[in-house]
Amino acid sequence: MQYDTELNQLTERIESFKIKIGSLSGKADLLDKQIKDGEERLIEIGHKKEIYSKGIEVLELAQESVKIGIKNGFESVVTYALQFIFGINYIFKLDFGRRGNLQEVELNVKSDSLNIARDPMDTSGGGVIDVVSIALRVAILELHKPKIQGPIILDESFKQLSRGHLYEAGAFLNALVDRVGRQIIMITHSPELVKMADKSIEIK
Repeated sequence: MQYDTELNQLTERIESFKIKIGSLSGKADLLDKQIKDGEERLIEIGHKKEIYSKGIEVLELAQESVKIGIKNGFESVVTYALQFIFGINYIFKLDFGRRGNLQEVELNVKSDSLNIARDPMDTSGGGVIDVVSIALRVAILELHKPKIQGPIILDESFKQLSRGHLYEAGAFLNALVDRVGRQIIMITHSPELVKMADKSIEIK
């Protein structure tokens, strides 16, 4: 009788163990499925990361291409103005850099009299910065997308330029009208520039 009782208890324990094993087996299967799902998710994330990285590379290349186009356009217009007025030895450069997360750009002028490229603000006299300022305004008008229409309005724009270069400045404005197809309206006290104008109005 005692053996029957112990046998029954042992049988019940075995059945209990079977139930627990079945439960653990189910949990193990679920965990295994979750692990496989997680691995597949990691692979998917890895693929997306690669795609995003390639996308960023493409955007950076596009930005660099646009930046180079803008750089070449500005340098061409301003160098043309400087060489027209001061001679062929003048070159204008845009130099891009970064300070932290911010994009910076430096405006530099180089000539035979300047051993290194310098900021136009640091050049002797104000004639160079006058010419650079006008040329930059023209470049912005011409390179902006969509193109900005209308005349170019100047107010005493060559007031710092030496009288020896005023004839070249007037000739540059006339050449600019032909080159970009814009009317230039200018306020000036310079007789040299007035003589170069197609029409002039004197206000006393």
